[in-house]
Amino acid sequence: MDPAALFIATTLAAAVLSETAKDTYGALKAKLADVFEIKDELAILEKKPGSEPYLQELAEEIAKKGAAADQDITQLAKALAEELKQNTPQDTRTAVLIEQIKNSQLEMGEIHTEGSSRVAVRNIKGSKVKIGNVTAKS
Repeated sequence: MDPAALFIATTLAAAVLSETAKDTYGALKAKLADVFEIKDELAILEKKPGSEPYLQELAEEIAKKGAAADQDITQLAKALAEELKQNTPQDTRTAVLIEQIKNSQLEMGEIHTEGSSRVAVRNIKGSKVKIGNVTAKS
């Protein structure tokens, strides 16, 4: 799974579940639909934003159509993630879940969580996987 595509799909799913950042979400959704013709997967994700299979399907479509490499898409996704981060109430629960990544190179670092924290990494298969500097504090 393309990590950039997975980031974009996960950010979209988080935005569907949130009441904040609607303008940025709308801009990212419109760009994916209009330029890359990714419509059906977005519609399904909006109906079931917590569904892992639909999230994976959207991420695969984003990667397949080259949207993950598009600078405008990545900038919008980063802006959306930042808006969600700033507008999310400070909750004591934190979770980082990294899973179902296959046949790719993956390098992640600087993963920090606080509160009732959990970092879970599972079902990762690849030729080169490196995950470093993970901190989870309660």
